Amino acid sequence: MSIQFDMAKLGQQLNGIGWNKKEGNAAEYKSAGSNYRTYKPTVSFTPQSGIFLSTKLDHIRGGAKDDHAQLEMEFDANGVILSTRVIMKIQGSNQFDTGVIKTAAGIIGGAAGDPTGGTAAAAIAEVAANILNSLSKFIDAINEHGGRANFPAVVQFNMNCIYWSIIRPDAGPHWSEWADLGNGIASSISVASWDVNRLDCFARGTDNHVWHKCWDGNTWSSWENLGGQIKDAPAAISWGPDRIDCFARGIDDHLWHKYWDGSSWGDWADLGGQLATSPTVASWGVNRLDCFTRRLDNRMWHMAWDGTKWSEWEDLGGDIQNAPSAVSWGPNRIDCFARGADNHMWHTWWDGSNWGYWEDLGGQISSSTAVTSWEPNRLDCFARGMDDHLWHKYWDGSNWGDWADLGGILKSGPGAVSWGPNRIDCFVQGTDDHMWHKYWQ
Repeated sequence: MSIQFDMAKLGQQLNGIGWNKKEGNAAEYKSAGSNYRTYKPTVSFTPQSGIFLSTKLDHIRGGAKDDHAQLEMEFDANGVILSTRVIMKIQGSNQFDTGVIKTAAGIIGGAAGDPTGGTAAAAIAEVAANILNSLSKFIDAINEHGGRANFPAVVQFNMNCIYWSIIRPDAGPHWSEWADLGNGIASSISVASWDVNRLDCFARGTDNHVWHKCWDGNTWSSWENLGGQIKDAPAAISWGPDRIDCFARGIDDHLWHKYWDGSSWGDWADLGGQLATSPTVASWGVNRLDCFTRRLDNRMWHMAWDGTKWSEWEDLGGDIQNAPSAVSWGPNRIDCFARGADNHMWHTWWDGSNWGYWEDLGGQISSSTAVTSWEPNRLDCFARGMDDHLWHKYWDGSNWGDWADLGGILKSGPGAVSWGPNRIDCFVQGTDDHMWHKYWQ
């Protein structure tokens, strides 16, 4: 893995909320009783495979009275800071430029446990001290006090936050911070992927239509209205490049289906049934679809498409309280999960010949489940806990891991997908009705 920068994590570190101002392009916070603003940095890769960042900081004093600073930082390919520069402009005085302050990167030792052997941590401490000293002397020289006297410390704080937002090559897989992807949803989110670094998200809007938003590897699209009249969250799956199948419970409680064929969306088609929740769908082969839902009898029901026709509905039993979730990690294999009447997560599976028994996986969950798989015999399950946090449990091919708290404040159940080994993307509806995103890589 090459060096990366986690923009969402930087926003969280600055104020605990994220990029909450200037239409999501800045973060505001207080320090020593004064107000400050940091703008999202511009990030570029250097010829040496490192990262160069430049960001603007404001000491907010009101309109034209604001003080400004420009912070530039360069990191090498291992995440060690190579140099920093700050240009500070205090209103009513001349600007001050620290010049490029270089570090003795590669020579300095540092703290144990640092993925760079201590070099990165020691280098940031060295350059931050130099910057703070230079800027503080400038403030003292022009006889400025109050919030302005604290501005150098805020610059140093930003440097530290940027340092901890660098993802270093040998840092290992980890969970990102939560990122806010905007408002306008009225349900949990379903997500599908038909290619590496491709994500297609679906949710019910406040107009009861299905809405679609996609990530193309570089940017998020705007929300697209796909119509329909639905009651719950939709479900989506891809069984091949540029193919998406979307399902939802209509206001008539029937299962409705719409697909993307690579060039256009098909019409909504009525597949019948009597659904009591939103559906879920899995695919274990080209042109294969397996749909699951809960009916009024609180049992899980199944209907399959074999490439030519739909099967009849099949009763798979259980005593479930929400919509189930389903995934396939190989041909003729399906794993299904649901919340039971005891608020535990329950599991059953298809092995190509028979359905397994319902297995109790514990937990205390308060929503429908989500599940994804990034390799054969690997399962990652997610649900909202009683504390409204996102909780995670995984199967590694031999054992189930313990439930792990991933934080967040969820209004409904999560959605999850994997587009490659050791990669998971999770989406949730927050209590603000925004779509929030967290990933593992």
